[in-house]
Amino acid sequence: MSLYSGLGAPSAHSDVLSASPDNIDSKRALVEEIKRRGRASVGSKNYPDGDLLYGKGIEILSSIIADDDNAKKDLAILYSNRSLVRLQMGKVAQALEDADEAVENDPSYVKAHWRQGQAFTACGNSSSALKSFEKALELEPENKALKKEVQAAKERKEQEEKLMDAKAAAAEITDTDGDELMKDAPKTKPEQVKQSTTKPKSSTVQKDDDKDDEGGFTKSDHVRGYKIRSDGKKTSYFDREISEEAKAMIGDIAPKKIDPNNPNAADFSPKLTATDGAVSAWNKAGTWEERDVSSWAEDTLKAALLTVEYILPD
Repeated sequence: MSLYSGLGAPSAHSDVLSASPDNIDSKRALVEEIKRRGRASVGSKNYPDGDLLYGKGIEILSSIIADDDNAKKDLAILYSNRSLVRLQMGKVAQALEDADEAVENDPSYVKAHWRQGQAFTACGNSSSALKSFEKALELEPENKALKKEVQAAKERKEQEEKLMDAKAAAAEITDTDGDELMKDAPKTKPEQVKQSTTKPKSSTVQKDDDKDDEGGFTKSDHVRGYKIRSDGKKTSYFDREISEEAKAMIGDIAPKKIDPNNPNAADFSPKLTATDGAVSAWNKAGTWEERDVSSWAEDTLKAALLTVEYILPD
């Protein structure tokens, strides 16, 4: 039995993991302590410690199974709990093995069949999962959670069957088409095969044949996203060509050098204005955030202070 957790550090439960009781009573007491700590580990999602603890409990109970009539029922509980823990850890095959052991030790234990169904589901075996859930529901007919599990398993099974039927139908169609093509294929004489494998002298003809009649496009250019501009140049499909009318409306947008020494140059320097209370050269509209609200703030503060009352203590 390992005394280390899944992170490689010594387990916090080394005391019970290293314990070696020598009689049935002390072994029973240890198993109860293991159950308590196992529940706490699962509750805190510390699954590696839960795996170690339940493994130790299974080891202890297995040693007294011949002398204790209730050992099998307790073994079923521990195997079922370890199945849950291992499933959460991604150990699907081991989780299924533990669930099988739980069912074998106590076929009347509902959770054993439940864990078995969950493990089968994780394995992708919806048919076996449905059987396990139905057995659990048979033992506990009023369990609403089990009813949902059975319904979900039925739906998964139906989907898998439909998928299998679709795959089989597709494979059958493919096989049939292949047979028909083989029947219809013309027989080729050996000398024809020899001639067909002769390499052409030049690839120029083949390249010319690939082009269609639309501006020198190859057959694949349309797929690649090319187009022909009005000037005859081939360009990307996403290139936007501006019409003459649009160019006239936009005007000359070529970048121009600003020369501060040129008297005819446009003056773009900001001008301070006081229009509508504006205080910024860039805020000719006089928007609210640029206005001087000092007087309003003073008046509001004075009015608020005049309403304040303070009673001096006697």
